[in-house]
Amino acid sequence: MARFLTKRAGPDTEALPDLVRIFNAYPSESFDKAKVFTALAEAWLRIGIPQTLPRVPVFPEPSTNLPSARDDYPQELREAVRDFERARAPFLALQRGSTDFQTHQHDYWSLVARLLERKTGPCADDFLAYRWGGYCGTGNQIFVVPQSRALVMALSTDQRWSEAAGAALAVTPATDLEGSLRVLSACVTNPLRVVTGGLAYLDTGPRESRMSKIRMTLLTFLLRLPGDGRVQALANLASHAPDETLKLYFLALGKLVLSSEPSPDTGENYLRRRGLSGRDLDGITARPASPTEQNQAFDFLCARASSELPIEAAVSLAEIFHADPRPEALPALRRLLDHPSLTVAEKAAAALEAAGEKTYIPPKLGRVRYRIEVNGKPYAGRPVEWIASRGEMSTTSEVTTDAEGVAHLPRDIFLDKSPGPIERVVLRSASMPGLDDAWFWVLLPPPPATDDVIPISVQTKPLQVQISLPRPAKEMQGLTMEILLSGSQDIEKLHFGFSQRERLRLPIAAELTFAALMPGVYRMEIRIPGTTGWRGELRAGESSRVTVPLERASDVKYSLRPPPGWRANLFFPQLRREGQFVPLDWDYENSLLRGVPQGRYVLHLPSYAEMKRRVLGMLPDGPEFASVDIPFEVGPESPIDIDLGEIHVDRKSQ
Repeated sequence: MARFLTKRAGPDTEALPDLVRIFNAYPSESFDKAKVFTALAEAWLRIGIPQTLPRVPVFPEPSTNLPSARDDYPQELREAVRDFERARAPFLALQRGSTDFQTHQHDYWSLVARLLERKTGPCADDFLAYRWGGYCGTGNQIFVVPQSRALVMALSTDQRWSEAAGAALAVTPATDLEGSLRVLSACVTNPLRVVTGGLAYLDTGPRESRMSKIRMTLLTFLLRLPGDGRVQALANLASHAPDETLKLYFLALGKLVLSSEPSPDTGENYLRRRGLSGRDLDGITARPASPTEQNQAFDFLCARASSELPIEAAVSLAEIFHADPRPEALPALRRLLDHPSLTVAEKAAAALEAAGEKTYIPPKLGRVRYRIEVNGKPYAGRPVEWIASRGEMSTTSEVTTDAEGVAHLPRDIFLDKSPGPIERVVLRSASMPGLDDAWFWVLLPPPPATDDVIPISVQTKPLQVQISLPRPAKEMQGLTMEILLSGSQDIEKLHFGFSQRERLRLPIAAELTFAALMPGVYRMEIRIPGTTGWRGELRAGESSRVTVPLERASDVKYSLRPPPGWRANLFFPQLRREGQFVPLDWDYENSLLRGVPQGRYVLHLPSYAEMKRRVLGMLPDGPEFASVDIPFEVGPESPIDIDLGEIHVDRKSQ
């Protein structure tokens, strides 16, 4: 269904009612419902929004401070930035509500169904009331992506066109943005200028991760806009772009040089067939440019080819010239042969050879090679994690050493100075599958500009941990313990990446022997069912044996039934002993308090008022409720597990 909706052919209009009914049949909790709606919304907008409005909306002057730019930044782009800010200001000023999508999914999708069928209105404020109630990284795409389009649809349906323009500029990118672009083009007199201003705004503003999504939306709009002017806009942007975005502008220009529309005979994207996919712009197709614009774009790209380009931008140029091997590109490719990156030179050489020209690649530095020895023996065939840091930024990856213990790192990371020079390198063992494996980390300066192998010598020591188990071995038979081992907690070393943590699950034993720890300070946690567990420091290299005392305890389980509109994982329990709160080891995924020692306790589940003070605005909009206190006792004969059963948190009586 989603694939059908992305087609730009005529049958969409007749098929749309049936497709809406199919969409409505998806259950509210289905992840596919959000995915299908994204494509359906674009088709709905493409079909239902007029290309011109009776009256173009009037936008206010932006009240926000525009991003700072260099003195030589073109006035044309500065004015375009102001147009972009003007177009999105009314949308940014809209008030958002606090209705939690996660606990009101059914209501949300019912609202979407009414919008699709145009049964009620106005409805924009109803959609503005919803928000994602969870934290970052908790699957918010199932709401953010469809909501960005639902707002465009609702504002357009309510004919709030000045706000709809800003909503269109804020849609989360996807392969098809034609419907959202229809709204923007209807609302502003010069959509190309507004989109260009948005890209200039991002280039001159603060570097924020969320801006990358907005950038892809704006680039999609620019490539899909009709008419001339796109090449000039991209050339102006590229001429003043920060190094990290130059590649995207080159790729966008490449899509205008080479038709990126699907081939009429095979349906295959032309750029993909010619080897120019450009991961950052995959799925974005450009409206064909006129021959004059194509030549203008190609000439600009040829002129920008040099050995001083950032590596990714230079690679993009070589791929564009490979896909369109015109004779005038040959001098540009020869210049790229002189780039210090072997990757760039090989791409340029491949393009030249495809054009029938024999090439010679000048000598380049190869990969950075570190030979790692642990206790005098090659650390062979083992995964090694490496971190190259420049200021607050870092690049991290993993490589497996060869038979001689040599880790081969890509030289391009160290050659590319566009984000700033590499200041330090960290090599560390990537994992500890078992107690016999070595664990180490090494802080190094940037590698020299040489192909010589850099020797790294690591010395490790064994460390034995004696554990005094407080329960009979028979009682703990068949159970496992969890060992958490972290590197030094020194603040300076944390900055360099020494904070990785290993998690081992082993049969319960009274003795552990770490065979090969690099001398230093470690943090270790031991979690054993039916004991208090242990958390403390180990100093490898200073002593060969450490004794860890444990006390008898119980793991306290419970299940929680929250009031309607709430989720159990929002309830942070507290433990009281003799009226005082005591620390607890809470496993929130399993509603389990680990290692509660002997004593009389009260498990306290906070009230609505307490949670409101603690969670700072991230609460659902469900009913208020009182706190719940559950008393229990852990005695000398208590079992390993104590189950408090199901705890009901009921809404507060009115």
